[in-house]
Amino acid sequence: MKEISKKIIENFQTRKRKNQKSDFTDFLISELAENGIKVRVEEGGSLIKSRNIIVGNVSSASVIFTAHYDTAPKFPFPNFITPKNLPLYILYQLLLVFPLFLLCVFVSFCSVAVFDSVLPAYFLCCILCFCFIFIMMLGKENRNTVNDNTSGVITLCEIMLHMNEEQLEKAAFVFFDNEEIGLLGSAAFAKIHRRELGNKLIINFDCVSDGDTVMFVVNGKARKGYAAHISSAFGNNHGYEIKPYITKALTTVYPSDQMNFPVNIGVAALKRKKYVGYYLDKIHTKHDTVLREENIAYLTDSSIKLTDMIS
Repeated sequence: MKEISKKIIENFQTRKRKNQKSDFTDFLISELAENGIKVRVEEGGSLIKSRNIIVGNVSSASVIFTAHYDTAPKFPFPNFITPKNLPLYILYQLLLVFPLFLLCVFVSFCSVAVFDSVLPAYFLCCILCFCFIFIMMLGKENRNTVNDNTSGVITLCEIMLHMNEEQLEKAAFVFFDNEEIGLLGSAAFAKIHRRELGNKLIINFDCVSDGDTVMFVVNGKARKGYAAHISSAFGNNHGYEIKPYITKALTTVYPSDQMNFPVNIGVAALKRKKYVGYYLDKIHTKHDTVLREENIAYLTDSSIKLTDMIS
């Protein structure tokens, strides 16, 4: 890996609060400038402002590589995702909110018994729900974010630093802000650059370092316009110990920033178990520490190959 990637892993894994994001942004601008790469920061959004970091010319680029750089709070339980097993994914999400449901029921019974009214129960349950959302979105930062999404950040850095000048002119790179609180950074970027983006291919890297199966979730327009390129660049492991898995977005659950764009590919690294199928675990917890450097190298090589194919 390049030196910049090592520094990000060692010193900038926490990028949740405003000052942490600013420190990372200043570092990225300085490091890339030393490599002759210009960076600009673009602010967008209405109620919540997002500061997206952009490299390259969005208007002239043939392909745009993206990843979110903000990080999540620390949870006592992982965000467990099963992209090809929708029933299990829904069940797990329901289990996460079940304790909150039981607590609200308990509070309601107590409120009715004490106050002989459901109105206090309503307000108490609203407070409980607000506290739950606050912890989920704005709680104490997770200091271990190797997979989610330091892996995506360093993948962008590795791709651009391994490209020659001609390849860099074909591509643009965007580090999105505020993915963890609702894909807000990518939504702001999509709104600002709607006309420039048109039908350009967006490839989004989110959690790509923990698992030997690299999944490419390709939506319909991307398959229609770039099927041969995607298959040639990503369908072959190019000698790496990687299992590429190209699949349709229509039959896959992987919510990330690519969803805000009409022509997109979402990329993630997964593990696999019997009955569970492909899954992603450990993220949003202290156990998010696994970095398969081979994944980053494979994605770097494959992405550069794809860039060369697209005119």
